[in-house]
Amino acid sequence: MRLIFDSHVHVYPFYDIPALFTALACKLAELDPDARKMAFLTDIQVGKAFEELCTVGVPGMTLKQVDTHCLAIKDGMGRELFLFNGRQIVTAERLEILALVCSIDVEGRLPAVDVVKQIHAAGGVAVIAWGVGKWLGSRGDVVRGLIDNDSLKPLLLGDSSMRPSFWGTPDQMEYGRNKGLKIICGSDPLPFRGEEGVAGAYATLAEYDFDFSNPSVSAREMLISPSVRFNPMGERSSPVKWLARVLR
Repeated sequence: MRLIFDSHVHVYPFYDIPALFTALACKLAELDPDARKMAFLTDIQVGKAFEELCTVGVPGMTLKQVDTHCLAIKDGMGRELFLFNGRQIVTAERLEILALVCSIDVEGRLPAVDVVKQIHAAGGVAVIAWGVGKWLGSRGDVVRGLIDNDSLKPLLLGDSSMRPSFWGTPDQMEYGRNKGLKIICGSDPLPFRGEEGVAGAYATLAEYDFDFSNPSVSAREMLISPSVRFNPMGERSSPVKWLARVLR
């Protein structure tokens, strides 16, 4: 079964929420019309966006909570998207760690090692997310240390549409790939109006026998399975668009 997913989606309170999920459905469909569509929420506050979606819904769309961490969203054209709960956590080193398919509350800014361990304890999947300037200098050394720490496996690396098209593969990403870590891609929309349209523009394609009757368990197993191959789909920001996003 072909699956396409955006691994890094934010839902900010000032977003046009229908526009966000319409962009996800449309852009993922453009990348692969026949693949099943999924997205991983990376909430800034623990569970807030996911809970509000479950309670309030999305105008013009049908929502159904399939299990504790998964929502099935269907738009007016019948296009279905499975959305999984998750967090984005800033560590003491100012790295961004994604906690996928779980709900976790981390008090204060803990070292990245401790954050990854807490994500595992919560039953989630940990992803070191690339960010502009965040993998340089001493923080880049921390990323390498996380990659080398076998006690933190399974661990993924996250690429972002914010890494501009002219920017070569970061050393840590290549290093992690050579050490057996897999890379998943996501749009990572920024916190201002208009970024809703970025959702789904950069995504990941996979082949997996997914169980949609038990989606959260299946999603975790897919992400950490050694046999699943992840392929980048879509495009990262052009130089002009990247500069505009950074300046804004």
